[in-house]
Amino acid sequence: MSGTGECLDILEGGAEPGPRPRWPAALVLLAVLGAGAWGLDHVGRVADYDALFSCVQAGDAADTSVRAQISMITDYIRPALSSGPPPALRDGLFDLVRQRAADGVPQLVSARDGCRAVRPLPWHTGLIQARESYLTYLDTRLAVVQGIARNGSLVYVQHPELAEVWQQARAALAAAAPNSEAAQRVRTLLSGPVG
Repeated sequence: MSGTGECLDILEGGAEPGPRPRWPAALVLLAVLGAGAWGLDHVGRVADYDALFSCVQAGDAADTSVRAQISMITDYIRPALSSGPPPALRDGLFDLVRQRAADGVPQLVSARDGCRAVRPLPWHTGLIQARESYLTYLDTRLAVVQGIARNGSLVYVQHPELAEVWQQARAALAAAAPNSEAAQRVRTLLSGPVG
């Protein structure tokens, strides 16, 4: 204070500063919360993809097994069919194929049900689309095998729609992968023939 009672301001620049604006701190807080939410969502997306990839592995194993079993029995009966057997023998040979296909139906149903049970978070739309694409493939394969299970001679009917839905599922699964390594894993897993 001066001798006259006035306050002297000894700070450089004059009077005390006013209240600080709070918006920079709020922006920092929002950025931290946003990064945390993104990180948690990424963890959830990776977990959803891993669950989907596991179901695709199980589906691919069932599909491969069923196709191999049907192919083996078809190869087994081919020489007898090529000799022009009587109708009763021909029917019996196709019954072997029918039975082998019927034995494979539960494997495919189980694989399909396993994939139906995978439920990505609603905002993981790419994963939902990939799941639906793969389920379309499994449903198509199951319909073909069920047809053969009813009539073994259908084993010789071509199904070009299988290759189309297979490629769509493969592309959707790779596109939904959380990183390039996961995309390559699914491309490698689903690189075999559809047949």
